Amino acid sequence: MRRCPWLLLLLVVVVAALGGGGVAGTPCECVGDTLDCSFRDRNAIALNDTCPHAVKVVLKGNRLQSVPDGLSDDVVEIDVSSNSLSALPNASALSPGLRVLVVSENDIADASDELKALADLEVLRVSKNRLTALLFLPEPCALRRLDASINAIASLDGPLQQCTQLERLNLASNNLAPLPDGTFSQLTRLLHLDLANNPLTRLSPRTFHGPQMLEYLDLSQTHLHRLPGDVFGDVSRLRTLHLSGNKLTTLPDGLFKDLEILEDLYLDENQLLELPERMFAGLHTLKHLRVNDNHLSALPVLDACCDRMDYAFFHNNNVSAPSEAALRALLGDGSQRYVDLNNNPLRAASLRWLLRVHDALTAVAEDDCACGSVHRRKATVRLCVDAPCGARARARDWVAAVRAAEEDGAGAEGGCEGGDGDGDDGCEGAAAGASDEDEQAAAARRGVGGEDAAAGAAGAPEDGGHEEEDVAHAGHGARPASRASARTARAAVCSGILAYFVLTEWNFVIL
Repeated sequence: MRRCPWLLLLLVVVVAALGGGGVAGTPCECVGDTLDCSFRDRNAIALNDTCPHAVKVVLKGNRLQSVPDGLSDDVVEIDVSSNSLSALPNASALSPGLRVLVVSENDIADASDELKALADLEVLRVSKNRLTALLFLPEPCALRRLDASINAIASLDGPLQQCTQLERLNLASNNLAPLPDGTFSQLTRLLHLDLANNPLTRLSPRTFHGPQMLEYLDLSQTHLHRLPGDVFGDVSRLRTLHLSGNKLTTLPDGLFKDLEILEDLYLDENQLLELPERMFAGLHTLKHLRVNDNHLSALPVLDACCDRMDYAFFHNNNVSAPSEAALRALLGDGSQRYVDLNNNPLRAASLRWLLRVHDALTAVAEDDCACGSVHRRKATVRLCVDAPCGARARARDWVAAVRAAEEDGAGAEGGCEGGDGDGDDGCEGAAAGASDEDEQAAAARRGVGGEDAAAGAAGAPEDGGHEEEDVAHAGHGARPASRASARTARAAVCSGILAYFVLTEWNFVIL
């Protein structure tokens, strides 16, 4: 506000003109067959006959402590999320034919039999409360979707097994410990199961016995240290499998052998040291693979799978000398694919192979220093590596160095003439040149160097001192224009903020 004092003054005037009324006094609206009383900031709402034919009632975003009386028996959907309910609404206060109930983001703790009489209920959302069990589910249970995520549920004992029509079950971010065998054995129609962010710690071969139609399974951040080899044998129709953010160091052979239609596999942010040689065999429909942020020292050979792969992420590992077979399989043959090898200590021999294979292979520099993209036909490999001489440089520098080394017959592992081969002594000049170039490139991006600085960033200058002096003079001459641009930008931001508050927060008041 210090930069926009007039904005603060106008906001005060608007608030004063409106009397600070906001929307608290705005009546409910009847829109078609929906009664909308959302975000009225009320602790009580009289339904009366505002919308006598409503079948959907929206009460979210208030301060209600209970569901208002007067709900019509015709209502089949009610949303009381983001209120102050401390208990589930009793079935007697709801219409007997209710099909959708949303009570997320309240303060509901223990619940027992409040909803047991709602035999027609199909969708129940109770996320972001303080529930510890699922004892309140209807009996008989016709639920098709249940979202009980972000609670404190520690046990699945109770009527869950009777909900045989369930298709989507979200239990993420609870306190579920190791699950007993057969926990989901009666949920034969289940398609989507989310158990992320629970302290499961381990799974048994029969944990997922029963839901044979399951297509989506999220086990990310569940403290898993290892997996049984046949844990996924009963869920062969999986299309998406999340195992991210666990503590897995190895994977058993044949872990995914039954998942013949798997499309998305996420193994990132584990502690994997290696992958089984035939781990991907048979995964012909795999499209998205994430194995980044592990401790892999080698790339897997994907020649037995992955014809349809769109992207593969292997960044932030310890891969230094991937085999030529692994690189060829990873890049694919003429298919459009994105491969991320950022932040791996790739050796010069691997870089030379990437640049040499096929004439169409080129390298393109990006804004981020030391990062670039290597394109092979339609495939793209993104790299963030040390230059072969050991100097951290822009992408075009290490590409040029690799090609020069190949032409001049330099050391295969990136040594330099006059150095010890490690890049610590013989490459000081290259490192200094890269540093000068990075500074000039940064100056060009800031707009203080003008065209001269941008041109200087394209190649290392022969006389660094004179170049720096030119950049300094160019930057000094550009300051008035930069200040004017900054003032214009600040004015635009201030005007935008004012327009937002006036048009959205105060009901389209026109000053």
